[in-house]
Amino acid sequence: MIKSPVVLTESYTPPPLTDTLVQTRVVLAEGYSPPDIGATLLPCSSTVEPPATGADAIGVLSATLPLTAPQITASATGTALPSATGTASAYLPVVVPALSAAVGAEHYLDLPDAVGVGANARSQSAQQTRAGTAMVQQSAAPTRLPMAARAAQAMPAAVGTSARAGHMAQIINRASAPHQHGERTRGSTRQRWADTLRARLNAGARHQHGIPLSAGTRQRWADTGKPKQTLRAVHGTAPAKHALVLVVEYALRGVPVLVPLRQDWTQAIPPPPGRWWPRYEAPLLSATALRPCHPNYVPRHLSCPVILGIGRVVQPPCEATDPTPPPPEGQIVVPVRKAYIVINTVSLVRAADGAPLEPLSLALQIDADSWSWGWDASIPGAELAMVEPIAAGEPVELIATVNGEAFRLLAERIARDRRFAQSRLRISGRGRAAMLADPHSPIVTRSNGSDRSAQQLLADALTDNGVPLGWALDWQAADWLVPAGLYNHTGPYIAHAQRLAEAAGAYVQADPLTDTLRILPRYPLLPWEWDAATPDVDLPSAPVVREAIEWLQRPDYNRVFVSGTEAGGILGQVTRAGTAGDVVAPMVTDPLVTHADAARARGRAILADTGRQARITLDLPILPETGILTPGQLIRYTDAGTPRTGLVRSTAVRAQLPTARQTIELETHL
Repeated sequence: MIKSPVVLTESYTPPPLTDTLVQTRVVLAEGYSPPDIGATLLPCSSTVEPPATGADAIGVLSATLPLTAPQITASATGTALPSATGTASAYLPVVVPALSAAVGAEHYLDLPDAVGVGANARSQSAQQTRAGTAMVQQSAAPTRLPMAARAAQAMPAAVGTSARAGHMAQIINRASAPHQHGERTRGSTRQRWADTLRARLNAGARHQHGIPLSAGTRQRWADTGKPKQTLRAVHGTAPAKHALVLVVEYALRGVPVLVPLRQDWTQAIPPPPGRWWPRYEAPLLSATALRPCHPNYVPRHLSCPVILGIGRVVQPPCEATDPTPPPPEGQIVVPVRKAYIVINTVSLVRAADGAPLEPLSLALQIDADSWSWGWDASIPGAELAMVEPIAAGEPVELIATVNGEAFRLLAERIARDRRFAQSRLRISGRGRAAMLADPHSPIVTRSNGSDRSAQQLLADALTDNGVPLGWALDWQAADWLVPAGLYNHTGPYIAHAQRLAEAAGAYVQADPLTDTLRILPRYPLLPWEWDAATPDVDLPSAPVVREAIEWLQRPDYNRVFVSGTEAGGILGQVTRAGTAGDVVAPMVTDPLVTHADAARARGRAILADTGRQARITLDLPILPETGILTPGQLIRYTDAGTPRTGLVRSTAVRAQLPTARQTIELETHL
């Protein structure tokens, strides 16, 4: 409490309104309730700093004193909260006698309530007005002369007040305004009603919506002893135009219990599919609960993914706020999105004349050991005539298009299923490359009468009486020279391609649209080189609908011998670099191993397919970024922040509008 009793002499005459007043700055605390008339004042809440000199005061209490006062006695008593520093100040007139000051402190250990920390202000007077101010909901101060104040409560006038004449005597000292939150009025002395401005702080709010307390501020069990407090009062005779300052300092024991979450941002959306869990770290008791933002900090968008972890975790890129760097040339990066919208399209037409068919369902599949796409479809039974063979042994060629990717297919098998009021056809077959295999291709024998490379031997095999069949080669495997007389093979055209690819540790894949055979190495990069390589597709787990993993354990071979069997052949010893070569695989013999390049390519394929592996099956939409993934592509699949890199070994497409999905199998090594 702050009390300022004033004694006036009988000869005291109130000064003009322009004289200097004694002012005491008062800060109204939270939890303030209106006091009774004549109640004493409370100091400001410990949570609010006193206003600086010249700053706008939250509340001002004024009283008029004579220029020459015989004696002034000021006392202050305050109620403070833990860890508080309070300051009470008063501006004194020019001529001031000796002053004395006393300070008392009373400490309360009441726990805060549910609405937050508030000052225990039992009562507090409002601001006093200058002279004759009658505020709405404000009790009028006592006057000497009778007045026609309809709603004024008559109180005894202060001792020594001598109001000789006037419309209204000046209100002295404490103005009883129990329900006033406004600035004092200055000019008018005959104002019965005035619209006052609201104070900055709502001092009379008994019930308010407070911020929830931090975790740990309410302890069910705690040994709370009376905190130590240090009281330091500075007092003495203040010179003219200076303020008497009372400083009260409290030193308390203990530190607040805080459980801050070290997280600069968060998101208000469900976590993406897959394994996801937050990780938290309880900080030390002395840790700071709030971390100031960097001057250049920009909050992340709510659609951005967030990874919670210990300490400061580097967040993944977000296309909503982060500039997306361009991916390396030839690499496809699938962005992480909240939702993936794909408009699926499926069509099936006859290649000869473009006559459309109605595909009720369509399925396509291929793997690394199949040289052509296999397929099957369901169409209405009324379209039988459109898929029947034109001549014996010559199937109808169809063109299927799924989300813009075309496949040339042969309708090799037809089956009909009729039920009541329903008839459907099930057609199936292989891609156009089936014309190079049984039963559409003749059995031919090929041999080399001169030295030819492996690629030249396959080009010679794809001829009829020396005339090329019209199929191009995309040879990406190792190529070497085969001496004359060492190649001799009998079978369909496609069998010659498979024989030569096997000798090079490769496999055959036919282009789905053009007449091209691709000879691809089974391992373009060795498994221990995948992590440092740039993948063809960077795929997150967000668009994946289903994931399945099968763990395999193969022998840990690190050496293999590859040998030729005919004159001109070589014996190659292939050892994995960085190993002792002490686990030897069974020897591989092949008449076409006539060069170190052939032995190395065949040995790489054997040593790469070793050790512990994980076959990951992913079911996902046919995204515009990726299209239909095919065997041989290097995929980096990221799940819950863990990347796995592997080769696509098989692909299956299922389309039944409006749904179209693809299922791929990845070969990864652990």
